[in-house]
Amino acid sequence: MPIRRDFVIVCLSIAALLARGASPIAAADVRDPAAEISQLNSGLPAESLKPDDWQVKERVLGAQRQFDFKSVVADAIIRIKDTFYVAPHDTRRWLVGRQIVDKSGPTHEIRCDQAFDDVDRLIRASRFADLPKPPEGFTLRVIATLPTNPSRLASDGRGEVLYALCVNGDVWRLDLVHNRQRQLLHAADYIDPKLGDSTTVGMTLDKQNRLYIITNQQDSEARPRMNRVTIWRTNKVIDGDPADPRPWFHTTYPWGIGPFNHGVGHIATGPDGMLYVASGSRTNGNEPGDDDRYWKGGEHELTACIWRLDPQATDPKIEIFARGLRNPYGFCWDPAGRMLATDNGPDADPPEELNVIERGKHYGFPYRFSNWPEKVYPYAPDPAPGQEFTLPVANLGPAGGGSEEKPLSTFDPHSSPSGIVYLGDDFPLPYRGGFFVTRFGNLLKRPKDVGFDLLHMKLERNSKEEYVAHTTQVLFPIGRPVDVHFSGKGRVFICEYSRQIENGGFVEMLPGRILELAVKQ
Repeated sequence: MPIRRDFVIVCLSIAALLARGASPIAAADVRDPAAEISQLNSGLPAESLKPDDWQVKERVLGAQRQFDFKSVVADAIIRIKDTFYVAPHDTRRWLVGRQIVDKSGPTHEIRCDQAFDDVDRLIRASRFADLPKPPEGFTLRVIATLPTNPSRLASDGRGEVLYALCVNGDVWRLDLVHNRQRQLLHAADYIDPKLGDSTTVGMTLDKQNRLYIITNQQDSEARPRMNRVTIWRTNKVIDGDPADPRPWFHTTYPWGIGPFNHGVGHIATGPDGMLYVASGSRTNGNEPGDDDRYWKGGEHELTACIWRLDPQATDPKIEIFARGLRNPYGFCWDPAGRMLATDNGPDADPPEELNVIERGKHYGFPYRFSNWPEKVYPYAPDPAPGQEFTLPVANLGPAGGGSEEKPLSTFDPHSSPSGIVYLGDDFPLPYRGGFFVTRFGNLLKRPKDVGFDLLHMKLERNSKEEYVAHTTQVLFPIGRPVDVHFSGKGRVFICEYSRQIENGGFVEMLPGRILELAVKQ
């Protein structure tokens, strides 16, 4: 089959753009396209594959805003390392995806979850943005680039080894001392692909050097369709690293309506030694949906809340620690044991939230959002008589959407606050005792993009004993930052989910990188 004219262009360009990934850990500098092309002779090899030997599937958005895969006839397929570039028949488009691996090994199926109108758009999306200028007294550098979108970071806190979880379930080991990276776990090592693709956005490392990883898989054979949630815990330590993940906890609840299955995500050990787990909503605002394949009962008793689990239990039971949280993607504790959690809002335009989480409290969802007293959606239920809601932290700015004159509870709508970490004595006085918060950025089209940044927030109580925060922007723009993790003296690591620094929707999110923001020594 003749190769399309633009095939050679994309081979050379993408090989050049990915050349930096050939080294174990990417260097701190980010080169421009001309510099990348100059590396062609030492770049990664581009292998042309016979399309007839492969089954290609493209991810598409269905009528119910659910993602599915459809078969594609390919004119050309190129493989560069672990990434596959597919030219669909009779179109100028290019698809980017990965080879499916099951328990028996690599298959001949390629699943593409990125689509580009033409070569130029693909090349533009393949470039990493220049690093923003770090704040005074800090350095900023690239630690690693990954072949799949990273979603969480974990470590033992010493700043020597970092574990990076990818949204498909792969786990990478980043050796920060010797500047090396290797894949520690393959998703196929422990996730059954027959149940469907996994959404994997929760991971932590405990003091026994055990990794906990949370997977969400849609069981499309069940009626209604169900979310199969598993918390895996490694069973061995090999050469100092956690290994052999086994199912430790399992539960099931109805899969979400449309795209709103936020799933079970962040997991972390609290000051009391218990495990805390974020369980996001399965709806936008408690809507029933109009597809008979999905449950129409709104939120479930296990969703839109934070769980508490006993790590010593062989058959752990869920305690609901707090409710009313639509998508509490990140949380952490300060030295006083105060728990702070970010929370993402609905498609309507109330502010996103930062909440001080206390046991037994209700934070509003789906009855109310932010500090808005009115009902946002007509199908939202009325709260039980006497039900009280705890309001979010008020942001006094000057960043994140708030100001002294007009406080916001808490962030710009749709800015998607994600990871959060407390800053202790290792950090300079202006930062010490505050929090770093990453904001993934808006996915809905708005007149102005918001997020794509790292914020510093310092909390206090006002004269009414209400929590307020003084907020400044630390880094902007950064590529869809989805997590921030403290490890080592005066060092935090930022997980860039993709390379987007402005809203391009759900597609074009080619895998990102890991950044280190460190106090100058």
